[in-house]
Amino acid sequence: MFESRQQERVPFFCDVAMSRLPGGPSIPARSLDLSLHGVGLVTAGSFEQDQLVMLSFSFRDAAQHEIRERVLGRIAYMRADVDANRVGVQFAEPLQRSKNPELVSRLLKI
Repeated sequence: MFESRQQERVPFFCDVAMSRLPGGPSIPARSLDLSLHGVGLVTAGSFEQDQLVMLSFSFRDAAQHEIRERVLGRIAYMRADVDANRVGVQFAEPLQRSKNPELVSRLLKI
């Protein structure tokens, strides 16, 4: 269930692949900030307000193992810029340690 922003976001930088649902192609993006309820991204891709997306976060843990975690969300806002688009994605449900352990761990360490 989508809700309005309830928590402040903290800086968080990693590669993200965004896919429009249902069945859209993967579009590269970069995260800027993260909360339990959403993420701010920059991308060259264009999205529509309320578009459902699957996000695949890609980053490395302390042992340098590649981590990938997927989260369902919707485009909450999009602001076009000359070089890239700033996109806010609201997660379908808050991040949970049981489903997204590495993202929650990173969020709590920051």
